[in-house]
Amino acid sequence: MKSMKQELTICTVSFNSASCLELNWLLVNRFNSELNYSWIVVENSDANSDERLPPENQKFITVEGVACTRTRARGSYHHAAGLNRALELVTSRYVLFLDPDFFIIRQDWINEMLEHMQANQLSFFGVPYHPAR
Repeated sequence: MKSMKQELTICTVSFNSASCLELNWLLVNRFNSELNYSWIVVENSDANSDERLPPENQKFITVEGVACTRTRARGSYHHAAGLNRALELVTSRYVLFLDPDFFIIRQDWINEMLEHMQANQLSFFGVPYHPAR
């Protein structure tokens, strides 16, 4: 497969997800031979959470999250506001919104995904929830 040097930004909103993010980072780096990406994490966890990314973490570009409003569907709004905060920081052509607990375990998936999108002139590419959900 021809390698593409395309820039990708991965965006994630973390809410008590540090351990999942650490595993996801390991998998991204293990399954992709050429890495040309940055990873923005909006940290929406409470300040005292044990699953909050530590400030000294160098794997991600970590930005402070958004305040959780007291609405009926506050979890959804809190997550969406975090995604919007991450999107404001994206400067690459391609962006991947990746939940902390969504693991991609296909060899060289970054290059393959970008090649597929470019070859098919796609501006959006995604996956549905698993049918059992």
